[in-house]
Amino acid sequence: MSRRRQQQLMPEFIAYMIDANPSVARRALIEMARRRWKAPFASTDSEIINRLQAYFQRQGWSALGL
Repeated sequence: MSRRRQQQLMPEFIAYMIDANPSVARRALIEMARRRWKAPFASTDSEIINRLQAYFQRQGWSALGL
């Protein structure tokens, strides 16, 4: 099997993580986003979650579980 076929798409990976351990997945997403976006754009968890939900919606992905 090719390497490309073995890779999961981002929404599949996130769905798996949220299903496997929702609290760990949520914390990891928040921390990754915080490091990427840096303050002042994402200073609170609520702000980060709102931005992640908006991003997911723009991509056509479900934001349930965030």
